[in-house]
Amino acid sequence: MAPSIPTQAGEGAGTPHEPVLRVRGVTKSFGGAAALTNVDLDLYPGEVHALMGMNGAGKSTLVQILSGVHQADGGTLEVGGQVQHGMTVRRARRLGIASVPQRRELAMGLTVAENVMLGDLPTRHGAVHWRTLKSEARRALSGLGIDIAVERTAGSLTVAEQTMVEVAREVRRGGRILMLDEPTACLSAEAAQQIRDLVRNMALAPSRGFADVAARPLLGAEDQRRKLVLVETLARYCWGNEF
Repeated sequence: MAPSIPTQAGEGAGTPHEPVLRVRGVTKSFGGAAALTNVDLDLYPGEVHALMGMNGAGKSTLVQILSGVHQADGGTLEVGGQVQHGMTVRRARRLGIASVPQRRELAMGLTVAENVMLGDLPTRHGAVHWRTLKSEARRALSGLGIDIAVERTAGSLTVAEQTMVEVAREVRRGGRILMLDEPTACLSAEAAQQIRDLVRNMALAPSRGFADVAARPLLGAEDQRRKLVLVETLARYCWGNEF
């Protein structure tokens, strides 16, 4: 992992004075083997970043530290200008840091509506209020420009649609820093484009304050040249050649 990751504000992000998340000097070792060494990273609203590197470069480790799965051995994490000590999964969620793993975490036998609202099912008189549940789920999806019938079961969706449902669920839960683990892996060109469009729409909506981190290249070649300014730097570091 590169010791310093240069960034710049993405399109539509304006010129915020403070990043939504700042990483300084983060290190992590496992059994004496260094996974991360002095990693610096700033995320501003409206940015889309791609973490690139060979297997073992530390991409997943950094994501897991940001989401509270692992504790860093050294360095600091700041969210909204506040240093966070002892980051946990619960605290990360409360701060708006959300991750969508490559392996889907949906209840495949439940509907899209139930999955979007999982953990926050609206009730009335002790029973699930289905009309409200469907209405809230539709609002969560449509707010991101996602057109999926909420009555469908998660198991009937394409992989790209399942990813969209997971993103909508995390955003509804308050996610503002979204970390997507290989969101376009094993997808067709058309399905991958759907995910790119979703991320692009979020990044270009500065009022929502989104910053996205993908654990592999996410957007197309033109978008990489125009928006993912750190890709070339990371590729040069990892492989010794220009991207």
